[in-house]
Amino acid sequence: MYAKAIAARSAIAEPGEQVAPKPPLKGADLWECVDCAGLVSHKAVACPHCGRPFGRGVHPVSVVDVGMPFVSMVVFLIKWALAAIPAALIIGVLYGAVLMLVGSVFR
Repeated sequence: MYAKAIAARSAIAEPGEQVAPKPPLKGADLWECVDCAGLVSHKAVACPHCGRPFGRGVHPVSVVDVGMPFVSMVVFLIKWALAAIPAALIIGVLYGAVLMLVGSVFR
């Protein structure tokens, strides 16, 4: 499953994009390069055969701004507040039921 996902991703990957190598094939410390199918150490940063860099896929995400108009934000907050009312009622009923059970046990 993992190998198929990496192969599919490498088929649509852009030239500069880093793709992790396929899982081990012939040894515990060897991987197959997704571009040239050469055997590469799992500690390698790039393929020695074709030069393809191996990234781990961990990239920091930074959200700068949410592009939402003011009116849409107000409508969203009103809908959120209305949706929170049933959730609060359900949590209150569950809390009351737990208190009744605990109270009846320790009476």
